[in-house]
Amino acid sequence: KFTKNRRALGISPGNMFYLLARAGYDYDSEEARNLIHEVIEEMLYFGIKASVELAKEKGRCRYFNDTKYAKGILPIDTYEKNVDKLHSKDLTLDWETLREEVKKYGMRNSTILTVVPSSNSSRPANMISGINPPQAIEGVIEDNKIKVPYLLPEVKKYEDFYKKHIGWNIDVIEYWKLVAVIQKFVDQSISL
Repeated sequence: KFTKNRRALGISPGNMFYLLARAGYDYDSEEARNLIHEVIEEMLYFGIKASVELAKEKGRCRYFNDTKYAKGILPIDTYEKNVDKLHSKDLTLDWETLREEVKKYGMRNSTILTVVPSSNSSRPANMISGINPPQAIEGVIEDNKIKVPYLLPEVKKYEDFYKKHIGWNIDVIEYWKLVAVIQKFVDQSISL
């Protein structure tokens, strides 16, 4: 009943530390927070936009009127505004037009973004799990009696970056700042 009436999605970003490695931004830098702001803003915006298009075609989810979206309230309206002190990136997409479309047509889904560890789905694609810092350059993940060896993406190219940003070496408060920027756009929760 919940699934059919809410049609909740839980799209979750992944491979964040690989993205930062490719950009050459330390996780605790303003450049990293600006990049993540841009990427997650696009994930939410285009997720909502796709859900509106589906609502036009197939109808809004049955419990849409129980959501903040139905009142025209978006995650960009309800986040802790002190987060904006952590980055210098403005919103870049046309949120007001999207807000009007949401109010007019509704959404096929009651939620769009969440953040989960995603370790199971990241393995086949050789991705770093979710938004989490890597725990080791290489290793074995054990799950249900299955042992899966892993090696971080493009490890030879980004080995120094990965070593510097291994989860055991990072400053937790600085990492939380990065996560706070992500939360600005998440309409569910973050598993951290």
